[in-house]
Amino acid sequence: MNTDAALSKLRAILGLQAASLESPHPKEVWAAYKEFARLKVACAEDLLLFQCGVFDFTGVRKFHFDFVRQFTVEVDGEYGHMEQLHCEFTCDADPDLDQCSATLWESDFSTRDEFLGAVEVSSEFLRGMSVAGWQLELFQETV
Repeated sequence: MNTDAALSKLRAILGLQAASLESPHPKEVWAAYKEFARLKVACAEDLLLFQCGVFDFTGVRKFHFDFVRQFTVEVDGEYGHMEQLHCEFTCDADPDLDQCSATLWESDFSTRDEFLGAVEVSSEFLRGMSVAGWQLELFQETV
């Protein structure tokens, strides 16, 4: 699969897993993300990232809970650009979430499975899994 097909492939996996994008739960999307992470993508580098925290990117404080897959794309054997595919959950921030912040890169672990396991036992991931009232945006962007 090339990077142009990545987002539609993830959406297809989500459909197969019967995840509801209207009232999403991170548990369903995480299962699809892990399945998607096992698929080969034609690119120079392919890294996973889990990040969460309270930010005001839009001018409104929101808690962001984001599963990311980053692709480095080469053109004619040279660096071309990076793309990030996001499964980004947001909800209203509250004081209980102010200290819930994490950034875990797959490159800090020996294997992809070790990374996925470390995310699943992190206190930030577990806290995010217990939050209700999510909005989900699936998107892919050049960074």
